Amino acid sequence: TIHSRIHEFLTELRVKLGADRSSVLQFHNGGRFLDGSSAKRFSLTHESCVVGVSESMGQRQNTLASNFIDLLDHLSNDSPVIEATSNLNDSHFKRHLESNHTLVFSFVPIKDIRGVLVTGFLLIEWCNWDNADLIDDDKVLIEVPQYTRYIEGQLYSGGYKK
Repeated sequence: TIHSRIHEFLTELRVKLGADRSSVLQFHNGGRFLDGSSAKRFSLTHESCVVGVSESMGQRQNTLASNFIDLLDHLSNDSPVIEATSNLNDSHFKRHLESNHTLVFSFVPIKDIRGVLVTGFLLIEWCNWDNADLIDDDKVLIEVPQYTRYIEGQLYSGGYKK
């Protein structure tokens, strides 16, 4: 039921914003390096795509977080971002978005039940110019944080923690 509700929220948000893909990605410990330090990773746990846009779950599993410094920097700002992929500096993050045909994206941190620790992020993607040209920035800045709270509520209800 929890996972179904998260998928429903992702679909509602995607439709409201005219986006092509919406997803939840969560951080986890991906083992240890030889020096004993933790290898921080993230994986896509929930996704909703418009018909004709490929799912990205296969490319977003057990992903080493240190390859996505640009993403992590944006998440630390704790506010929604709306940005064209082409405006990013050349980086692994930019190439990753391009390989998933993402033209414009928005994301916001997902936090733990106390609202302190960033446990993941909500990512919204526009993959064709017809939809990207119609983005209402004000609507994105209102809806994305609101749906993030809904999703956080589902993730941490009933003891579910990823």
